[in-house]
Amino acid sequence: MADGFSELSSDKLQTVQGISELNRMLQFLYENVAGDGVKQRVYSGIGSPEGSVVAEIGSFYMRLDGAPGTCAYIKESGVQTATGWTSIVVAGGGSGGSGNAQYVTLATDASLTAERVLTEGANISLTDAGANSTITIKATPAGSDTQIQFNDDGTFGGDSDLTWDKTANIFKINGDINFSETTDADKTIKVLDQATANTNGNRLFITGSDGNGSADGGDLIVSGGDGGVLGGDGGYISFSAGNATGAGRGGEFIVYAGGGGETGDGGTAYLVGGDGGSTSGDAGGVGLTAGNVFVDADGYGGDVFLTAGAGATSGNYNGSIYIQMGQGSALPGVNTGTVYIFGKDVIDVTAEQNFVNFGPFEMGVASGTTITNQRSYQFLATTINGVAGGGAETVTNAATVYIDAAPSGSDITITNAYSLWVDAGLARFDGNGTNVFELPANATDPTGGGGAAVGRIPIRVGGATKYLAYY
Repeated sequence: MADGFSELSSDKLQTVQGISELNRMLQFLYENVAGDGVKQRVYSGIGSPEGSVVAEIGSFYMRLDGAPGTCAYIKESGVQTATGWTSIVVAGGGSGGSGNAQYVTLATDASLTAERVLTEGANISLTDAGANSTITIKATPAGSDTQIQFNDDGTFGGDSDLTWDKTANIFKINGDINFSETTDADKTIKVLDQATANTNGNRLFITGSDGNGSADGGDLIVSGGDGGVLGGDGGYISFSAGNATGAGRGGEFIVYAGGGGETGDGGTAYLVGGDGGSTSGDAGGVGLTAGNVFVDADGYGGDVFLTAGAGATSGNYNGSIYIQMGQGSALPGVNTGTVYIFGKDVIDVTAEQNFVNFGPFEMGVASGTTITNQRSYQFLATTINGVAGGGAETVTNAATVYIDAAPSGSDITITNAYSLWVDAGLARFDGNGTNVFELPANATDPTGGGGAAVGRIPIRVGGATKYLAYY
């Protein structure tokens, strides 16, 4: 029979050889008789079809002498040309695919022309679940449990100095925290605002660490940045309690030194202004200022409290409050500082104003105790020294307490103006052992005679002028 086909009898069709021959004949007819209008065909033969088998795109070719990776081809390009055939590769016993397609494998396969081998990198593990399944890629953390991961020269890094305890919600860092030096960019450490209605905001504690055994606790140092060397000001430190946005009170600001333990003293809280510059800068001040009431608002201005601590047991003293003026330097002409206590100007006054009050307190005397003198508010004399072996130093008038004048003003009637008013009780003047008090000169004659009121001192008694005779 033509084209290499043998004749098929009914007996031969009942054998395996006959069925195989019949399939070859049907395949031949399918490939060479295009009566159905379809141009794509399935071809077979010896050798590669590339350059030898003309076909349409989409046709298949079965290579009878092929090896793994070259048994089947598909026509991917070229209309009615012999080129554009690509082998169909069955990789690793799985499904077939194009030989130059992009593949990811776990090991090199020489039959894949565009393969990519997936390998384990640092701290990366691969788990192959087998054919028709998945490959699991898992990162293995660096360091130990709770250590935060970071980029350590291109690989995962972990360190005991940087940890997060998810059970206790504690972040630990053993080192400095430095913000970037971005120009004019503020940095904030903040507890997030509450999202739930009527819920208090969370507190933020910044504390030094506790000492162990007999060792001291850690210091907490808050410092503004230094100014630039060409004249920049140093950065300031601002501690501000929160404002009330509704009807609530503003937050309190508390500076609290630590309590002593067992026999130890309590800590001391200092507010210290900065030192002046080495050539001419003034030393910094310390300001304690209570809040103002808004204009036209109904409320009192804030108070400033300076409160010393209470003694714990009988025989111990309550704490004291010290207000000490600054000490002058050793340079000639540098004066010591001055302590100023003064009230603020007020307007539209309708009642008495007490600018400075030394308030009353109650003191209980222990049973059977005798106290010779109880002087609640003391003004202690200043010791004024000259220069030993120097010139003749002189202070003409010196006083421990000086009152410059009685109250006065303009467009006002002050019926009685006193420099010193003792409202009740006896006034005691011990004097200096010779004189009880001294007048700078004879008093002026109050009758208008123009001369001195020799031998008498005019005083007011019940609104009238009286005289004290002296000799």
